[in-house]
Amino acid sequence: MNIFKRIEVWLLLAIVGGAIWLVTKSEDPASEENEITKGGKSNVVPSHATEIRNSPDAPARPEKFRIEEWNSVPESGGKVISLKVNARNERPEPLVLDSDNVRLVTATGTAVDRFFLPFDEPPVVEANAESTAELRYWLSDKGMEPSDKLWLEIEGERLELGLGTNQ
Repeated sequence: MNIFKRIEVWLLLAIVGGAIWLVTKSEDPASEENEITKGGKSNVVPSHATEIRNSPDAPARPEKFRIEEWNSVPESGGKVISLKVNARNERPEPLVLDSDNVRLVTATGTAVDRFFLPFDEPPVVEANAESTAELRYWLSDKGMEPSDKLWLEIEGERLELGLGTNQ
C-alpha cells in the first residue's frame, strides 16, 4: 500500500505545513514601521485631536507617556477604543503594559475592560528605551454618556481622553 496515494495524508501534510509556517513566521514591528515611512500603506485610522495633560496634582516633569492617536470603533453593545501610546522607560528592566500597570477608567472611576485578541501578548517597552504601543479596550454602551471623559492611568500618570471629541 502506498501511503501517499491517500488524500487524508496530503491534507494532513498541508495542515501541518501551514501550522509550521504560521509558528515560524515572525512579524517584526520595526520592518512594518520602515514600510510605512517609505511610503507604504498603513491601516491606521487617522488620529483625533485630544486634550492631553498630566494629573493636576502630579509634579511637572517631562512626559513619560503620551497618547499619539486614538479611535473608537462602534460594535454591537459598545465600542472598541484603540490607543497608540508613546512610552519612555527609564528603568533598567522592561516595562510590561498589562493590566497591572495600565488601566482605562471612566470619570466615575470605573475601570474599562481590556479588549484582547487570542494569543496577543501585552506590549513591552524595553529597558532604557522609548517605543510606541497599541492598547485596546472594550467600552460598553451602558452607563456612558457621549460627553464622558476617560482617563488612561499608567504608573501613576493620568492622561485625559475625551470621548465627546470623537463622536
